[in-house]
Amino acid sequence: MHSITDKAEQALARAEALGEERHRIFIELDAARILERARALDALDADEARALPLFGRLISLKDLVDEAGQRTTAGSQILQKREPASANAAVVDRLLAAGAVPFGRTNMTEFAYSGVGLNPHHGTPGAIHDRAVIPGGSSSGAAMSVARGICDAAICTDTGGSARIPAAINGLYGIKPTAASVSLAGVHPLSTRFDSVGLLAGSLELAMDVLNAIRNEPLPSITTADTPAAPLRFAMAPRQMLSDLAADVAADFDRTLEVILAAGHAVREIDLPEVADAVEGMKMLVSAEARAFYASDMDEIDTRSDPNVVARLHLADDETPESLAKAAAMREKAIEAAGSALAAYDALLSPTIPFAPPRITEVENDFTTWNGRMLSLCSLINLFDGCGVSLPLRRGSETQAATNPESSPATRQAWFGAVMLAGPQGRDERLLRAARRIDRLIATKHFS
Repeated sequence: MHSITDKAEQALARAEALGEERHRIFIELDAARILERARALDALDADEARALPLFGRLISLKDLVDEAGQRTTAGSQILQKREPASANAAVVDRLLAAGAVPFGRTNMTEFAYSGVGLNPHHGTPGAIHDRAVIPGGSSSGAAMSVARGICDAAICTDTGGSARIPAAINGLYGIKPTAASVSLAGVHPLSTRFDSVGLLAGSLELAMDVLNAIRNEPLPSITTADTPAAPLRFAMAPRQMLSDLAADVAADFDRTLEVILAAGHAVREIDLPEVADAVEGMKMLVSAEARAFYASDMDEIDTRSDPNVVARLHLADDETPESLAKAAAMREKAIEAAGSALAAYDALLSPTIPFAPPRITEVENDFTTWNGRMLSLCSLINLFDGCGVSLPLRRGSETQAATNPESSPATRQAWFGAVMLAGPQGRDERLLRAARRIDRLIATKHFS
């Protein structure tokens, strides 16, 4: 049996073999730190190892998450002047207590402020199926650390889809838990109102194991075997919220609905007007909170940061305290309405993203349009403080995908497709039990 040290050394070698792409995935990869942790785990006896639910799992950390002795820069050159963190984020301490190996600090959109994953400072890693295509964001490096077969899982954040969007693009599982269920202590904020700790993994079972390890209160039932269960009841996102779907995504979603209905589950379209009404206000609230957080650095940000991020930081400059208070009240109304509308359902169904991921150059040429569309579905779940999980539709090994990572017409069409299941605030357990049943169902079907 291979040791954890062997596993870590092989993963480090795999990262280095990527050449320059490695630096677009990892902002920091401290081999000595990683191997020291691996050797400490190898020194445990068998009983001690078995007691650790994440024993030897290599888990990358988005560069928003504090690690004692490491500098947290949020993907920005400006924050490289910060002192190294004096303590671990709560989520890191929980990973360590579960036996995981924190494995590198991953690249991200600067300040976590986009859904497409571009970073002009460190470079943008390409998607697993085509390096010319965006990886999704803001957790771009997190997704690629798993998709490239380096890490078992990744810890990230999700303010408007930053776990679920890159999961959808790269054939991974992405979970956004209810925000209050996982501590954000020691996690650099974008918007404290909308931020959640998120995670990505190559299987739903591992994703749920990681989630249980980092939650404030574990959910033991999500990792136990299913007993014979009644048919599930699903709500479907209202059609007006799905008006921007590309033809291939619409076809995938229709096929998903057919599979679910054929298995005896129920699907009903519902209306969520309070959520739709609060969308524009969410944009202003995020911008205002982020702008306030970076107020002391704004002169430098205005001249040195990603211009696309700078523009978003100034979106709410003309808002008044009264208009922001109104937006906050509309958000609270949306939370209440979603909780009521979804109470009778196991989950809300929609595609994770509305179109196949575009090329990096396309997004660079029209960032605002592509970014807004990319966030349009996932951000609704953050808006009503819900929980969500993205499941891949087409299943294939990372090794097969990575053997032809360069751009070509064939690989451009080979992305995985994804469906999102979501629930209201605090309904993570019910959501994940439904997601596991649907994931197993999808695995038996063919999505051409």
